[in-house]
Parts: sequence; C-alpha cells; structure tokens
Amino acid sequence: LERLIDDRLRSAGSWRGDERLVVFTEYLATLNYVQERLKARYGEGEWLLALYGGMTDAERDGVKRAFNDPRSPAQVLVATDAAGEGLNLQRSARLLLHWDIPWNPSRMEQRNGRLDRHGQVRDVQVYHFDSEDDESIRFLGKVLRKRSQTREDRVVTDQIFADAIFSHFDDETDSKRSEERLERVIGNARFANNDAAADLATSVSLPGRADLTRLVELKGELDLSPATLRETLETAMAISASRPRLQPDGNGRDRLVHPVPALWQELVDHTLREGGPTGPLLALVFDPEHYVQSHDGTPQGRPVYLPEPDSRLLHLGDAIYHRVMSTFARYRFPGGPSAATRWTVRTGQVPEGYSAVVLLTVEELAANELREPCHHWVRTIALPVKADKVAPALPDQPMQNWGTPQSLGDRNASRDLWDEIEDDVVEQVRRLRQDLQTSLTARLQESGKVVRDREKKRFERRRKEIARAVGENQLNRLAKEADKLRAKAQQMSFFAEIDQALQRQLADLEAELALR
Repeated sequence: LERLIDDRLRSAGSWRGDERLVVFTEYLATLNYVQERLKARYGEGEWLLALYGGMTDAERDGVKRAFNDPRSPAQVLVATDAAGEGLNLQRSARLLLHWDIPWNPSRMEQRNGRLDRHGQVRDVQVYHFDSEDDESIRFLGKVLRKRSQTREDRVVTDQIFADAIFSHFDDETDSKRSEERLERVIGNARFANNDAAADLATSVSLPGRADLTRLVELKGELDLSPATLRETLETAMAISASRPRLQPDGNGRDRLVHPVPALWQELVDHTLREGGPTGPLLALVFDPEHYVQSHDGTPQGRPVYLPEPDSRLLHLGDAIYHRVMSTFARYRFPGGPSAATRWTVRTGQVPEGYSAVVLLTVEELAANELREPCHHWVRTIALPVKADKVAPALPDQPMQNWGTPQSLGDRNASRDLWDEIEDDVVEQVRRLRQDLQTSLTARLQESGKVVRDREKKRFERRRKEIARAVGENQLNRLAKEADKLRAKAQQMSFFAEIDQALQRQLADLEAELALR
C-alpha cells in the first residue's frame, strides 16, 4: 500500500494532487489499523479520510463532499463495505485497493462500482494483494481472476465462488485441490445449465440511432424543448401571481423570483431547496445539455454528464411538473370555478396567400358505452384565414415548426378578425368532432371483431383443456373403481350370487373404460 501511494499519489515528498486512492476493507478493526499505519508513515492531516458504519448522516456527507471536492486536500479514503454502499466517487478517483477479498465476489463488484460507473472519465485501476508464498492468498487471487473472467456468465454464479472459498478454509484443503474442485464445479454448472442458459431472456438492447430519431420527432410534435418547459412552469406559477416568476442567473440557469407564490411555497420548500425546507433555493435547469461537459475541457474531448450540487434539472416527471399539470387540468374545463382560456396574438410569417393563421389547440376525448376512455389526445390544428374566411386546415406538422414569434400582434385587429371567423372555426370543430367519431367507430368495430375472434379461440381452447382434464379425472376414478371391484370379487368368490353381481358390475366398468 505504501509503495502504491508513493508511486501514484506522491512526488518529491509531497502529494501530487492529480490522483486519489480508495481503500476498501470489510472490518472496522482493519480500517483503524490501516489508518494508524498510514499516519505513522505520512503524518496527521486532512489528506486521510475514513468512512465506516455508525457515522451520522452529517459526518458521512462531510466525508463524501471533502473527497469529491477537487479543492480539498483529501488524498486517501479508507472505507468499510457497510459505509461504501451508495458512494459515488467516479469524479474524484480512479485508483482502488481491496485490502481484503470478501467471501462473496459480488461484494468486490459493488466496491469497484463506486469508481467504475457513469461519469468516470479515466480508466479505473483496481488492486488487490497476491502472494506466491501463502497458498490461501494465492488461491483467493485465482478465485478473483476467475470471477472476473466469468462476470458476464449467466450460469456461473457468485454462490459457486463463495462455496469454493468456504470449502477451502473449512476443509483445510491445499490450494491445488481447491482450484481443481472449483474448475470441476464451474464445468459441471455450465454443462448442466447449458439449456437453461439458452432459455434465459436476453437483455433489452440499448437505445440506438432509430430510437433517438423517434424521440426527436416526438419532442418536435409535442413542442417539448427547454424553452417550452420553462415557459410552461412560469405560466403555471403566474396564474395566482404576477410575472416574471423565473429570472435567468447568467449561467444557463434560472432562479425563482421572491416571493414564491403561496400555493407553491410548500412544494418548493420540499423539492427545490438544498438540505431541506430551510436550505437555500437551488438554481433551475431545463436543458440536460447544460451538464454535459468535455472531460478534458476541449471540444474534441469525450462528453461527460457532470451534475452541479447547487442546481436541479427539471423534467416532465418531476414533482414540480406534476403540480403544473394538475394546475392546468383544473382550468381546462369550461364552466367550472377555475375555468380559463388563453389567447395569444403574435406577428409572424404566414403561408403565402393568407392574411392570418389560427392555431387552434383541441383536446380529443372519447369514451365507450361503459364510460371508459378509448381515445385521448391533444393536438393543434392550423386554420388559415383568407378574405375573412377560414380555409381548409393546413397539413399537420410538428408544433415546433411554427415557432413562437416574440413580437406582439395587434389585439384590436385580432378581435375584429375573430368576430368574422368565429362561426367558421366553430363549424370546423363540429366537423372535426364528427369525423373523429366516425373514424373511431369504424376502428372500434374492426378491432372489436378481432378481439371477439381471439377471445372465442381462447375460450374454445380453454374449454377443450378443461374437458380433457375432466375426462382424465373420470378415467382415473373409473380405473380405481375397477381395481376395487376386482379385489372385492376375489374376496367374494365363495358366494356365487354376489360374485356374479360383482362380475357384471366389473364388466360394465371395463366396457366404459374401453369406450373412453
């Protein structure tokens, strides 16, 4: 360990600062021993940190922050397995030493995962002790290497290696015999489970270029972008307060404008503050690309996702946006206590030959006779206006193609135009509703026929299965009755009348069995 520290972490008698080391051990006593030896060699100081079970959350968080802070003097972290769970050290270190080898090799994988995980920009180097003099240590080293070779194997499990380690120490067998036994067990497991391994479900393939293309198309159709996410949140928060509710901080982030609206105060305190309801407000980020940085600071460097401790990435699955959607849901039905409509007038480009375009957003909702929703969608229809008349709708295109011009339109002219075309727009909506109802009715009838045919086939198949099962049960019952009658006939062979009756009954049963 001291040689590793001298070679990789120190230069000319001082700490280099560009490398850090994590040492894992199973036992607290070992951790204390390692600490004392290192202090005796390199002296006291903040360069050495320890993480072990029983520490308070505040102490644990302090150690993690210090080790992950590039400005901290911390160089070596000694941790136990109990304290190592949930650690994210990929941004601060790439050197790891296993002081001892756990009996279950999966524990080593968990240790390695503290550094070898998403966000690590360098090659992780893992060390463990080995010896040609001590047979047991040499055997453990071979077990570790063998487990590393079979880590992707779906048949050779950690339990096999755990049993091999226990067997070696409990039976006090020599290393050679233990190694031979381990090889036999691995070979037998692969042979016995070859067919089972072929039947195991393969993992879902990772998203590829085609999936990314579909995602981009969907985002365009929904007009989902960092700008629209930001506008959506500000609109929802401004319903009961004035604008602006968000203020850019100049670093690609936004901050909430004080005071936070009363209806949002509790949710904001519990979701957007650091360290709890009384902590400072976090900055808000709507674009995940904000966190993607080059690992070496150059445009050619590998992109790495590096979150910030003082900001929060907001997305549609966030609790804040659950509140946004529920807020809008209360306002979308006309006639209610919170009913509202939104009219926006902008000046921008319109198709040639038209004087205006009405972007009409409609919510389509259809239910069957059981009042079960069978269609629910929101879309925007582009209705061009020519000579104060609404022309047929323009071909559908993603909402992001229309954009949102920043220049405000003439409200008075827009009101006058709406007075002229309102009846035409209402007629367009009525026609759209009729077309949608006709289309859905035809599709439901067609799909209903397919479902009925499929269910009839399932019912018939199930009926035959039940009939076959019932028949088999009846055959078994008749066979048992026939066996009982044969035994009884042998016992009653001295009584002619009884014997004849039993023989007739037995003959009837055998005839019934033959017919079935």
